[in-house]
Amino acid sequence: MKQTKAIIVGNGPSALEKNLGSRIDSNEFDAVFRINRWAYDEDGSSFKSYPEQVGTRCDYWVVNDLHLTETQLALKYGHQYRGVFVIAPKFKWQHIDKVVTQLKPDYPFLEMVGYQYEDAVNQIVDYSPKWPTTGTISITLALQHFDEVYIHGFDAYDPKYEGMHYFEGPEALYGRNKYRDGSKADHAPSKDKQYIKYLTENYNVKYL
Repeated sequence: MKQTKAIIVGNGPSALEKNLGSRIDSNEFDAVFRINRWAYDEDGSSFKSYPEQVGTRCDYWVVNDLHLTETQLALKYGHQYRGVFVIAPKFKWQHIDKVVTQLKPDYPFLEMVGYQYEDAVNQIVDYSPKWPTTGTISITLALQHFDEVYIHGFDAYDPKYEGMHYFEGPEALYGRNKYRDGSKADHAPSKDKQYIKYLTENYNVKYL
């Protein structure tokens, strides 16, 4: 039986350290996943692309609930992809699931990701009272559908990088690495590192 292979391209600055774009875009992978604002800013304008480093292909787009209800990027651009997966932290999940259900007749590409994925992550590394990042849930999701999952640009907000994302500098509104001091209420970079280490040691998850 043919092994299926997916890659998830994260938004960390390390994604620009190697020229892997042609490999990411190639038919080596059955699916390419991208995350949140990989191509579009909050106002819907396009970011500069880096095709040599990270390629341009995107089959599945994974977004957090804010890009559905606030920026509405998922609604504006989701039709370009095979599917758009919406992730919400468990405490907001019921509300966002209702929103997706209401929108789906007009936006059939939308798929809500179950809160069970967050529960599964927390059974391995307990993030509470914080919650896993969109990227972390994306890896867990991909593992349910593909035999091999490759990841690229997953830095867990490493403090050695002044910026958070490869596509914007630290001077941008959301460009500065706000997780450098570990005080933010939503995500826990140290937990991301633990969880990804666990996956690479126990599942078919590999760095590109």
